Amino acid sequence: MLVTYRQAFSNRDDPRADTLRTELVRLLTATGDLQGDSVLEVRSQQFIVERGGNGRSVSVTLNPFGRRSIVRAGPGDRVYHLWTESAAIEGTSLRGDPVERVVITYQAPPVTGSDVEAYVQRFGEDYREILSANAPPRWPAVRSFLVDDQGRLWVGLSAPAGQPAEWVVLTGDGEYVGSVLLPGDTEIHSVRGERIAAVATDEEDVPRIVLYRIALPSAGGP
Repeated sequence: MLVTYRQAFSNRDDPRADTLRTELVRLLTATGDLQGDSVLEVRSQQFIVERGGNGRSVSVTLNPFGRRSIVRAGPGDRVYHLWTESAAIEGTSLRGDPVERVVITYQAPPVTGSDVEAYVQRFGEDYREILSANAPPRWPAVRSFLVDDQGRLWVGLSAPAGQPAEWVVLTGDGEYVGSVLLPGDTEIHSVRGERIAAVATDEEDVPRIVLYRIALPSAGGP
């Protein structure tokens, strides 16, 4: 198992270091024993951090527009990592040796006023100012990323609200296999054989499990 360890926030932290945080990826056995202490060190997920009371208090909220690191285990001893700002996938071995780098050219959709308003409605009116201040010009390029049971890379690209989202499928070496279009409210959690297991969330944040059957072309196909 690959497990990501993130340092907790504290009122004793240097605020200037909030954007410099990293996460440590460790390798555990199936029983939870430590097998590899530091497989990777990656950039930490972006949070909204508010400090007050002369440094005596700290409030931390996930940034809904923030970037994050995604780490996935591949076949053999491969580990894949990407920072969602771009669709650039770094492949390494469990020893940290570079294996492969895959880059997909993609420009994410812009963050609109409607996008900000949707999160204000979800978080509450008190968050309007801080959400507006932390909204970047564009969404992260990648919304999600996973490796299926055949070692193929599934890269979920960001899409405008209400639009279908493209999932680009590549071989472990970066060769294009095909693309799958799914509703924008649907998140793939695993791909096994010809079946996709996903979770779709409605406008009230109620999730439901959805299964799809697929037939992808061979590597290099259309």
